[in-house]
Amino acid sequence: MNKDLKRKKEAYKLCSDFYKWILETGRTSATVSSYQEKRELLHQADKDKYPSLTNREAFIIRSTINSGAFNKLKMNGYIRKSNGKIETVYSLV
Repeated sequence: MNKDLKRKKEAYKLCSDFYKWILETGRTSATVSSYQEKRELLHQADKDKYPSLTNREAFIIRSTINSGAFNKLKMNGYIRKSNGKIETVYSLV
């Protein structure tokens, strides 16, 4: 299979999982870091069923949404976390 096609499929799958998570939680927006934290908690509970989200995968989600390739989510703005970091907020379209 073409490497570019593999990357696009991986990016779509990651964004789709993030999108489904937002819908399941009843939110209209979320940050990728909040999703990453939730996945890490699930991973600690059941390592076989829930893989953790790597920083690379989080970067893929952010860059795919920001480029407009995943049109179900869009960048909505920024928030400052309690640790001082600025996070991008993504919302449903």
